[in-house]
Amino acid sequence: DERNSLVGSEMCIRDRQSYLKALELSPKDADSTYNLAFLYDQQGQIDKSIEYYKKTLHLDPDDANTYFNLACQYSKLNKSDMAIKYYEKAIKLNPDDAYAHFYLAYEYKKIAQPDRALLEYEEVVKINPKYSWAFYNMACIYFEKRNIEKAIENLRITIEINPKDVAAYKTFASVLVSINDFDAAINLLEDAVIHNPDNGDLQCTMAQIYQKLNNIEDAVFHYKKALQLSHSLNFSKDQIKNELKKLGH
Repeated sequence: DERNSLVGSEMCIRDRQSYLKALELSPKDADSTYNLAFLYDQQGQIDKSIEYYKKTLHLDPDDANTYFNLACQYSKLNKSDMAIKYYEKAIKLNPDDAYAHFYLAYEYKKIAQPDRALLEYEEVVKINPKYSWAFYNMACIYFEKRNIEKAIENLRITIEINPKDVAAYKTFASVLVSINDFDAAINLLEDAVIHNPDNGDLQCTMAQIYQKLNNIEDAVFHYKKALQLSHSLNFSKDQIKNELKKLGH
């Protein structure tokens, strides 16, 4: 609430003053410099955060965490070239950092280099075979490349790791619909609902498939169920109501 926000803000100011004072007494204190950079980072002061992360690297050029955090700042500024540069430096110092590989892949995807992104995601899952988002992102890239077999393979792994991953189920259904395997898509979504019974998006996705199949009764049932679960619905309620009108309800 507002009071907690104010208290947090006052604590940040005190912390910042404390670190600045520490640096006046000891300008080459890498820890205080890093902590100040991190504090600016938490406050959303990206330019100041970058300034102090770079000062940290001047004092301690072999700190992988600093390179990683600096890369994150440039990513926030949509400067993918700089983000990539510093993620790669972080990885050179710490090759087993799954997060650095993951976010490096994300930057390559942003600049339309999906093959480079895939290589980094592969590194992620070598380091951490349970990193479901890496498998999911690989599936999305393969789907965009129309490699349906690899997309399905990675979506199956994603769901095996995290049966509550609604985005993975929806993407998987889209992949199956793209090859006209509607029965498999419906079976998949029915399984998804078992794991996520209160998710309106899954109900809406099922309704859309039934609508494509001209199965009006089941389409109406699932659209109405989606509206009942509107608290977990990313689809527009007005859009759903319009679809129901088209179906005579």
